[in-house]
Amino acid sequence: MMGFFDSFFKEKYNWEEVKYSEQAYPINSISLITIKTENVELTTGWIDKGYEHYSFKKYCPYNFLILVNLNGRENAANMQAIEDYFADKLREVCIAHMLARVVSKDNMSIELYLDDQEAGLNQLKVMQEDADKPASFEWEVLYDPKWKLVKGLMHL
Repeated sequence: MMGFFDSFFKEKYNWEEVKYSEQAYPINSISLITIKTENVELTTGWIDKGYEHYSFKKYCPYNFLILVNLNGRENAANMQAIEDYFADKLREVCIAHMLARVVSKDNMSIELYLDDQEAGLNQLKVMQEDADKPASFEWEVLYDPKWKLVKGLMHL
């Protein structure tokens, strides 16, 4: 009888298999946004709404918010390269979902969800010491297995 219940409640997906397959990342659905901040500064960015109904959120519960210092025009012109740098470096060590990027006058915020907090933190520390990094940055990490922190973003 226990075997029946085990198979009934068994997970539909095996994350260890999924994370090495095409299913690990959804098809992108990029929406461009413009937001006015509290001090009436205009900011721009994008949101990947392909993650709105992502089936594997609970396997990537670590919200990483990376704040990149753009240091004026030279780094601002290279925003895509900066974004690619973070995505590529983090994806070397774990599953890293880039959900949004918002740019203000001096900073760029990158919102990601990772499956491995320790690997992500270690990689960011290595990146911070990298003499060839495209810009200085800092980060914040929160545990958010239901992705509640970005729920509002998905409805912009």
